[in-house]
Amino acid sequence: MSFNERFFQMKRSRILLIVLFVVLLATIGVILYLWHQDKQSWAIERANAATSLEAATSKWGSPVYCYTVKTGVRSGDLVNQNDLQQIEIPSIIDSSYYVKDPSNIVGKYYKIAISNPTILTNDMFIDDKVTDDMRSFDISLTSYSTGLKVGDYIDIYFTAPYGDRYLVLSKLKIRKISNSGLLTCYLTATQRHIYTGALIDYYLNSDYGATMTGERYIEPGMQQKAVEYYQVPENIQALLHYDPNVTADEISELDASQAQRESIERALAIFRTNEDTVESDAGKLKAGRDATTALINTETQAEAAMNNVDVGASELWDDASGAASDAASAASDAASGFTESSTPETESNMDGGDYSDTGTTDTGTADTGTADTGDTGDVAQ
Repeated sequence: MSFNERFFQMKRSRILLIVLFVVLLATIGVILYLWHQDKQSWAIERANAATSLEAATSKWGSPVYCYTVKTGVRSGDLVNQNDLQQIEIPSIIDSSYYVKDPSNIVGKYYKIAISNPTILTNDMFIDDKVTDDMRSFDISLTSYSTGLKVGDYIDIYFTAPYGDRYLVLSKLKIRKISNSGLLTCYLTATQRHIYTGALIDYYLNSDYGATMTGERYIEPGMQQKAVEYYQVPENIQALLHYDPNVTADEISELDASQAQRESIERALAIFRTNEDTVESDAGKLKAGRDATTALINTETQAEAAMNNVDVGASELWDDASGAASDAASAASDAASGFTESSTPETESNMDGGDYSDTGTTDTGTADTGTADTGDTGDVAQ
């Protein structure tokens, strides 16, 4: 190939490279231009979206923080802080029923089963755990702390004639106080049996000065539940083994402390004489139960009259007043050891020291069990 031919060939190659380079630059330029246009369009769309979101937020209001559960919970489970998950809802939604402060529910119990993302409402919780065997139960005591009110907590003591005190049931929450002095509490099947056992001891020894009293906790949120150490009579202990509503653990615990019953029997045997027969015991038990039944019926009829149940209200009220008088007389005959006093007392404890009871309120008689006037109750006789 001649020199001229090689020269022209190299020249064409350079021209081709220049053309390719120009084309590449043009392509890059077009791509950059289109990207810039898309970027501007995207920025405009984002600005429009932000404007629309701001308008929507303004329309629906600022967010309100409520709560749901992280995972499913069951009815009766204890509410823990770790269970809860914070969520947002628009303020335009009525959130007055929703839980906004978790401290108001932590430590309570779930009333129903709840799953995520159900928003928690204030009526989904209860203060105390309610078990299947728990019932609303009316209790009548010889006396209880002056100034006792609904929401307070009490211990129930049986006191033998010579002052031997036995804690029957501890830290019961007062749900209701009737005009006649009945106290409404929630009791389990086991607690109802134990209470019935204490009533038997009380009825048989009230003539000698035995009492059933209620003592209020000062700061129930700070004070631990007292340890119970009363033990039921042998026949009630046997019944606990047959009641399917009493758990095996509860039976084992009661069986383990059955030796305590010997101490109670010794304290009560001091007053037993040859005149104390099965027939005389039956009379004392019947008198006590009749007095309490009259008191409960009085309260039931009085409430029925006040609520204008489909009977003559005035007739019910007259009957209730008459029953109240009969109940008071029967209570006086059945339990001569009762005193009527509302002034503060100071009693001596078993250790020889004094403690302030803040006073006691006499209620007239001790209960054999109840018929609940608000819910389904039990009558233990």
